Amino acid sequence: MGLNIYWTAFAKRQLEEIFDYYKEEASLKVADKLITGIIQKTINLSQS
Repeated sequence: MGLNIYWTAFAKRQLEEIFDYYKEEASLKVADKLITGIIQKTINLSQS
């Protein structure tokens, strides 16, 4: 049994801000890959 992960409204906004920043400063592909990685890590925590 893994951890219970809860995405708060604050965390979701921060994730959106991270996405927007990297989309502008790097590229859409980089931003998407980064956010996907963050979300996947939280899924892994909940399944461990």
